[in-house]
Amino acid sequence: LWRIGAGAPTDEQMAEIYEEEKALFNENARCTLQGSSSDVLALDQHKTDNILAVYSTDHITKFNGLLVVSDEAIDNTPHDIETYNFLDDTDKAIFDIQREANRAAISEVPGSGSILGVCVFDNTVYAFRNNAGGTAAVMYKATVSGWTVVATPTLAIDGQYEFDTYNFGSSIMLYGCDGKNKAFQFNGTTLTQLSTGQSTDTPNHIKGHKNHLFLSFPGGHLVHSAITDPTDYTAINGAAEYNVKGEITSLAHLIGDLLVVFCKNQIIPIYGTSAADFEMKIHSESAGAFARSVATDATPIFFGEQGITVLSGTQEYGNFQTATLTQKIKPFLKDFADDSYVAGAVLDFDNSLYRLYFTDGKVLNLQFNGRAGGDSLLADYELDINCIANGRLDEEEVIFAGGTDGYVYQMETGYSNDGEEIESFIKTSFAHFGMPQQKKRFFKVLMEIDSPSPVVFSFATDYDYGTDYYPTSREKSDTVNSGGGTWDVHNWDEFLWSSQIVDELEVHLDGTGKNISMVISTLTKNTRPYVIQSITYHFAVRGIIK
Repeated sequence: LWRIGAGAPTDEQMAEIYEEEKALFNENARCTLQGSSSDVLALDQHKTDNILAVYSTDHITKFNGLLVVSDEAIDNTPHDIETYNFLDDTDKAIFDIQREANRAAISEVPGSGSILGVCVFDNTVYAFRNNAGGTAAVMYKATVSGWTVVATPTLAIDGQYEFDTYNFGSSIMLYGCDGKNKAFQFNGTTLTQLSTGQSTDTPNHIKGHKNHLFLSFPGGHLVHSAITDPTDYTAINGAAEYNVKGEITSLAHLIGDLLVVFCKNQIIPIYGTSAADFEMKIHSESAGAFARSVATDATPIFFGEQGITVLSGTQEYGNFQTATLTQKIKPFLKDFADDSYVAGAVLDFDNSLYRLYFTDGKVLNLQFNGRAGGDSLLADYELDINCIANGRLDEEEVIFAGGTDGYVYQMETGYSNDGEEIESFIKTSFAHFGMPQQKKRFFKVLMEIDSPSPVVFSFATDYDYGTDYYPTSREKSDTVNSGGGTWDVHNWDEFLWSSQIVDELEVHLDGTGKNISMVISTLTKNTRPYVIQSITYHFAVRGIIK
């Protein structure tokens, strides 16, 4: 073996080189990475036996010195990795391999253009997209082998699909419309179009209510079917038509078993139990909802020109009141105050959130308990979205986004942004500790953080509302190593043995000011959710600023 360097090695160095390299001349000796890839993802030095484990995309190669002593394949086939734990760099490397294998197995919905609609029905995901030639829209079903075509009548292109599920007596069916084709019903096998008799029979909003199927059309026109028969729209059998002043943007249910018609600047509840006594009463001619922004269980919450608003019942039976929930973030919402910016909205029941998705990938998450709003958080997925849907899949609540790139994305799951790192940050409000005019010298800040796996935090501080007189401190970083567990409480192999349950992270400061604010940030694709439980500042009081 040749070795080239500056100067001659000493006798001791030559002896060490000889001992290291002579094992390479044994029969069947190996000294290179095993597997199909030479990309090194992680290293792990075993302290007890000095074995070095090298992780590549499909293998773990273990070295003793220069010699490969063993190797094993890594499972890089697509499979469920949702419950993986990031206890060290090795875990992260293996997770990255398996995540990329899963991502590589995902295919776009065949065709061209945006996903026109996505829904969950009977534990199956369905999507609509224009065909490759852009001559017809096609319905697809998600299967273990990919997207498969569902037979339908010929469908016009470029619709904006909306769905509802309803049981008119025999079984629950999926109902849909898109503003370009006739409404339809689907039983999981056969899609049947519904003819209403309208001159332009292309409804854009749909809702089952009181055993009638309600459909809205452009121009403020609303029709409903005969009772228990969504295929019959003849007046003699109980079907009816209505008109409102504005364009209808949504149909939604309200507590008290009412149907609410939303326009851009109108809210109109429909009272009654059947076509015999249905009555429309205008609730508001100033508040309304943008299309695709209404989400409801029993209390509709929606986004309109007045902000995010909730429509709730009052103590007086049959009356309702609207309350705006987002005064503090109204300047942000003004930039999106138009139908064209809204991709969809859902209620995330597992997390008590109203999630409002915009077409540029931003999402506003607003705490909502069914009556009142709470804190809000803005996220950016850097993804162009055309539609949103939620439902239950394998007994789990799921949210899907239809992208303009032809992919269907499952939202609010995993630890990365489609394989890329997620940047997150918190900026605390400026704190003066009850002494707004007292100068203070800040020495350190102590944070209590509960994280199930190690995570690197970066920190920076601002003083005196960010004025130049007291400049921002240099950014620092440190690692939280909590993730401990309690015996007989936590699951084995899901916590770090002998680690703290809550880590106390101490960051030293050297700043002066009347008040202080801290920016805490992370940049990672392998971090499980963590909780910052408290922030404590250590400071000394100086003189009063006069």
